[in-house]
Amino acid sequence: MNRAIKITYFSLFSLLVLFMATKELSAKNDEVDANAASQVDVQSQEAILTQPDDKSDRFLINEVAVVVDGPERRFYVTTFDLETPSFDGKIPTLDDIVDEELIYQDALKHKIPITEYAQKHIQNIKKQHKLSDEAFTKICADAGLDQASALEKFEKMGATNTMIQHKADSFVAEHEVKAFYEENPVYKQAKFQLQVGFVPFDPNKELEGQKEELEKILKVNPNAIQWNEPFWLKEFDIAVDKLYIIKMSPGQISAPQLTNGGFELFRLKDKKEGFLVPLEKRYGEIVHTLRMPKLQETVEKYKEVLRESTAIVDIRKPQDSSKASDN
Repeated sequence: MNRAIKITYFSLFSLLVLFMATKELSAKNDEVDANAASQVDVQSQEAILTQPDDKSDRFLINEVAVVVDGPERRFYVTTFDLETPSFDGKIPTLDDIVDEELIYQDALKHKIPITEYAQKHIQNIKKQHKLSDEAFTKICADAGLDQASALEKFEKMGATNTMIQHKADSFVAEHEVKAFYEENPVYKQAKFQLQVGFVPFDPNKELEGQKEELEKILKVNPNAIQWNEPFWLKEFDIAVDKLYIIKMSPGQISAPQLTNGGFELFRLKDKKEGFLVPLEKRYGEIVHTLRMPKLQETVEKYKEVLRESTAIVDIRKPQDSSKASDN
């Protein structure tokens, strides 16, 4: 026999979203199919749940936590929204959700083509990760989103990016760029193309005699020595005991140095001098660096303006509200 459970809300703006589920009865181990419909009467702020039989157990799995009366529409934030990770894997805060919704409404107000942006973004994701339509739908379903909800998610992402770029007055003056450039110089390291030669000791000869003989060979025919393949080495990667390489000229060979088992020497094949990176090469990078603090300040002011025409009503229990704010 069907029964109706009447749930009364504590606030004019509250709304309960009720779903049905099946629950195993431990006493009889009987599985029952719970197919019920929940009806929400927003006018009277009541939710009515109908049960098909006495064996069915129903429980609340989602409810409205916050009501946002924005300039374009009323929006409900559910407990599910506050507990479900975003596409970046992070649990959104209430402020994150509200700000995203208000920016989305502002984009709707200004008739920004956000649906087109979202559809293109979804197609790019599918192409980049080689996802079929079915695979993408399954990923969204695993995240608790149907196709319509997923599209709206991407619409909000697109709206946020578009509106922030549109609203952010983040102009950086040329004198600011020049001042930053002079205070934060960047040098391009010198690079050296080297070959390493190695001549083993001859146990039948004296050390000094071998060194003198090697120096004569280097003057007459340096290619008589076995050299390794040329390689490039940056200035700051040169060992302290080999800094003499920096002063060498292309084609020059260093004096033989004693090492384990023989003599080591370096031949400089080529050299690229270090230099101060010019302003024109760094201009865009510096503008981006100086732009970010201004952008953040502008975005925060933009969000404050949007909230001025918005009513936000939190209808959770006090302990629930404090938990969400802690997150």
